[in-house]
Amino acid sequence: MMVMRTKFPVEKIDELVQTLTAAPELPARFVTKEAALAKLAGPIREMYDKKNYEPRQIVGLLKENGVQVTIKDVREIVTGGKQTAGKKPPKTTPQTH
Repeated sequence: MMVMRTKFPVEKIDELVQTLTAAPELPARFVTKEAALAKLAGPIREMYDKKNYEPRQIVGLLKENGVQVTIKDVREIVTGGKQTAGKKPPKTTPQTH
């Protein structure tokens, strides 16, 4: 059985290389969760600090608009990654000598 090999004109390939190289960059259609949170961090902090929204309410608003995040994600933004009041500190085991 003979295999047919497709051939293309060299000039056409050279033109396509130039066309593809010159193609404009398109805007991203999707961003990662981390990138979305980074972009939304300022407005999230403002909602929390100035508009008195609780993290749970902010999460609800984001979810209603198709951005799935956790309360932990929002708390980390509004507290700057610090432990929030009301959270229990990690358990430590007493050391015996």
